[in-house]
Amino acid sequence: MQKYDKSVQKATESLKLKKSIKGYYRRGKAYGALEQYDNAVSDLKEAVKLDISDPNSIQQELRVFDRKAKDQNKERDKQMSGFLLSGKGLGN
Repeated sequence: MQKYDKSVQKATESLKLKKSIKGYYRRGKAYGALEQYDNAVSDLKEAVKLDISDPNSIQQELRVFDRKAKDQNKERDKQMSGFLLSGKGLGN
């Protein structure tokens, strides 16, 4: 887990210096490994924007993380709905 955090940090530093397909791709993959799928999707979309000529492998990764992000968000919404319906979030 820590190696992925470090990968995110290094890629972020690199992207501050210069926007690159490699930087967005590596950071997106690291976010995916950390199960931060929304961040992974965002970075892979940026990589695709930079490489419109041959983004097939990036688009494949993007589809995987996009599906995982949707599943994760759906699960989070389900948990939040249960939390609110139980009255726990209302100060009871």
